[in-house]
Amino acid sequence: MHTDRTWLTAWVLGASILTLLLVGCSTSKANVSPASATATTGLGASQGPPGVSTEATQTADAIAVATSKGYADCGTSLYDGFAPHLHVLVCAARGASSTNQLAFFFADSTYLGTDTSGPSAHISATWRNDNTVALLYVLYRPSDPMCCPTGGGAIVRYHWDGSRLQPLDPIPTDRIDAPLSRR
Repeated sequence: MHTDRTWLTAWVLGASILTLLLVGCSTSKANVSPASATATTGLGASQGPPGVSTEATQTADAIAVATSKGYADCGTSLYDGFAPHLHVLVCAARGASSTNQLAFFFADSTYLGTDTSGPSAHISATWRNDNTVALLYVLYRPSDPMCCPTGGGAIVRYHWDGSRLQPLDPIPTDRIDAPLSRR
């Protein structure tokens, strides 16, 4: 299974590089912003090179946005370029352990921003529909080592109304001295 994920990551990164070489980079700049920001930036290409599906191209473009912000190793299980509306990528910071993650949101092919302004220790995308995504934040108690959280988890739903992305549930704090935090 790890090999499958490694292969998929390598394939998507290869498709991303191919897309950038064949199609060119977008001149617009995406701003990493809190989840409540409005949509500001489109992804580069709307059509991929011959032989590469639009879904693969949109996924590669989305990963390129995260990579440009210093994040890689993106989980694409809830990023479906053929489905309408809201998509999410959960990515780990490049050169860091997988405990330094941000969720990158896209409406169709427009980059919306991230779930929070700073990273979380561990995020899982649990489900989505056309306009709502649910993220699970693993919670830590102050004395927990990074390997072994004991605080359970908090599910936060993010809703896209066509102009703004809003959390529908409280986002756990990242303060390590809080009784429960996403670190």
